[in-house]
Amino acid sequence: RVPGRFGDVAMMAVDWFWEMDAELRFTYQSSRFEEITGIPPADVIGKTREEAFAGRIDDSNKWSRIGAALRNREKYCMVWALQHPDGEIRVLRTQGKPVVGANGKFLGYRGVGSDITEATTTRQQLLEDTNRFRSIIEQVTDIVCIVNADGAIRFLNNAVENILGYAVEELESGKADTQAHAEDRASIQRAKQVALENPGRVVAGDYRYYHKDGSIRVLQMTLQCFSNQDGEECAELIVHARDITNQYQAEKALRYSEERLRDFAETGADWFWEQDAELRFSYLSGNYPGYQQMSADQIIGKTREEMLPATNFKSDSWRQLQARLAAREPFYNFEYPYPRVDGAEIIVRISGKPKFDEQGEFIGYRGTGIDIT
Repeated sequence: RVPGRFGDVAMMAVDWFWEMDAELRFTYQSSRFEEITGIPPADVIGKTREEAFAGRIDDSNKWSRIGAALRNREKYCMVWALQHPDGEIRVLRTQGKPVVGANGKFLGYRGVGSDITEATTTRQQLLEDTNRFRSIIEQVTDIVCIVNADGAIRFLNNAVENILGYAVEELESGKADTQAHAEDRASIQRAKQVALENPGRVVAGDYRYYHKDGSIRVLQMTLQCFSNQDGEECAELIVHARDITNQYQAEKALRYSEERLRDFAETGADWFWEQDAELRFSYLSGNYPGYQQMSADQIIGKTREEMLPATNFKSDSWRQLQARLAAREPFYNFEYPYPRVDGAEIIVRISGKPKFDEQGEFIGYRGTGIDIT
């Protein structure tokens, strides 16, 4: 019924052809009809659709709902489910258009039918997977966002409200970096560009964003591009953002505290030193006065006894210090002299505390020194 070259193309485009007369009774079903529905064409020829598929359609009222289209001799398209004789449910799509004779008389309908079961199942599975993905992502406390190459938001989870104070509806119609701190926007844009140009590469950075109340939040972000199935250029980025504001502030406070402690220490002492468990110097800061003009490299690995004249260690004060060292006790403001190369004598005051590892084993001393000459 569908001749020549056009017929070959048409047969590949649809699953089967059908025709009805003016009374809407089937007059023709092509060969694949039986293969798909399990019904021999002879069983439906001369019957209306309701008669032909009685007891096999999911909704017997579905055709009555498009009755107006049929009465008005209009084109129609519908999706319906048919129970195959083997018990399987097939999802079908049929389309039809009225056939009118030369004199304008209505002659019936002619149309095509397609088996869309597999596509429908795939679509349903995709929908279920999407819903499952959304359900999982909405449980995540970090921001998860999908943006296109222009920065427009394609998906955003509800965690953004807890972190930045904005409802999803307030942001999803805009650009992803609208709330970014002005000084960080250029860096964010560079990170996006690197991710877009390097599919599979994870680009990370810490950036400042404004909370809805005007405060600053620090987000630790990773960006990675999605490559489409055709292997074309990356068109979308998935962005994961974790709120590290408290951590950032704590680290900033710690850095400030360490800097302040270092400043206090450096103003309260001339140099710092460390010794290992054998009381050999393992560290000496750069502003030490210079034991007999020796360099730091010459001092590292030596004990005080190896560096100073033997007479220094015969006094009662040295014996008392050595007793405290042997007992692994702290000492404070111990003063002793040592000679310079030019023969002058320098007086220094040192203090030290023992160091122990996590198991409580002694590992040396750490202390300070002051030139009190």
